[in-house]
Amino acid sequence: NWHVFYQCYRMFPGRDNQHNPLNNDLAIACVKDMVKRYRNHPCIIAWFGVNEVLVDEELYHPTKEAVLSLDTTRPYIPTTSISWDVDKLPPYLKPDLPTGTTDDGAPDYNWAPSDYYFDKVEEVYLQMFRNELGMPSVPVYESLKKFIPTIDKPLDRRNPIYPLDSIWAEHGAWDTNNFCYRAYDNAIRTFYSDPVSSEDYAYKGQLVSSEGYRAMFEAANHRMWDITTGIMIWKLNSCWPDVCWQIYDWYLSPNASYYFSKKAMEPIHIQMNANTNRISVINATHQELKSVVAKARIIDYSMKECWAYTDTISVGADQYKELETVPQRGDLSAVYYIKLELEDLNGNLISENLYWRYSQHQNFYWLVNMPKVTLKQDLKLQKQEKEYQITLTLTNDSDKLSFFNHLMIQREKTKEVVNPVFWSDNFISLFPNETRTITATVSIEDLHGENPIIIIK
Repeated sequence: NWHVFYQCYRMFPGRDNQHNPLNNDLAIACVKDMVKRYRNHPCIIAWFGVNEVLVDEELYHPTKEAVLSLDTTRPYIPTTSISWDVDKLPPYLKPDLPTGTTDDGAPDYNWAPSDYYFDKVEEVYLQMFRNELGMPSVPVYESLKKFIPTIDKPLDRRNPIYPLDSIWAEHGAWDTNNFCYRAYDNAIRTFYSDPVSSEDYAYKGQLVSSEGYRAMFEAANHRMWDITTGIMIWKLNSCWPDVCWQIYDWYLSPNASYYFSKKAMEPIHIQMNANTNRISVINATHQELKSVVAKARIIDYSMKECWAYTDTISVGADQYKELETVPQRGDLSAVYYIKLELEDLNGNLISENLYWRYSQHQNFYWLVNMPKVTLKQDLKLQKQEKEYQITLTLTNDSDKLSFFNHLMIQREKTKEVVNPVFWSDNFISLFPNETRTITATVSIEDLHGENPIIIIK
């Protein structure tokens, strides 16, 4: 988190504009009080002078001096965001370059294709540290049922926006100013076909959101320590039941975007550039990553391996290394998969990633209409004083891909979904003969005296 001295300036009527107070001495006194109050809070990472504007030089310097005299452990940054054209900055800010963060450049809050983020990270002035970046993110169906009373209305093929209606709009599915839901909705329908139910719409929304949020973080990874220092999303969750800007919802149920963001931010990570298809290994630790094996495969819809790459590499501390480029081929099935894995020399998995692509028809129709696969489950429950520790081993013993499995815990008798549940991973995909072990923690109190059961959708 960061702390902005916004109210210190806005609480007094402005002189020439609303961003500069009438009484600078009183404003600086407020700044000092805020620093003293919050400087020992572990979540504060930086102090910011003001939000999305600039203050006068006569206020900037004493604010900076006051902050740094009271806290030498964090930087002072003039503003959360401004148009970072260096030539247009006031002279008094130039000695402090780089001056901070930006949310300049659209779309900040809208859906965009994954390659957009990799393009933008190349533009230094737009991406030194991106402080607001997000997109709509529909909750899972089990949450939608709690606040959309029309959720189960029958399919109406004459309605081009089915299942959306005025109630959905009340909860964020509308377009005006920064509410940019239309492009997200279009992506769901264009790439994954028109929904046949609200549950189908929510599932396809998870697919769109997961790719988008992963791309935001992987694009920053791609140029980290060169011209990029990271991004911060707008936002973690909404202040009421909503379909916009969240990676977990009002009911504390994580969306797929939560787990895909988490994966993108793992300290050691293998990924692919959505723009160029080039593979990268990210080492965000302070130790050299020595002698690891990077693997990549193209697997078609029938589970046939069409291309493979393996290399043993080392990556320096706080560095990334670019590797092979995954070929773009025209002879593949309508939908195909790019599977990346990073292992140690003993074959232990360090990081893995899965991308789905289409080569025909310009959509993923066959992806969302593939045969369902029932996974073999090995469940272990350990009841502790206040919580259950759950270990779930899943095996795909079929000859087909088991794609995007959503794991949930229900109460055994009432069948009600329990939240929060702290899963190590979710919305997982397993190839034939692949096994994955997932852990979870759930509060005994939240089970209301019932036993937990695992649901896979």
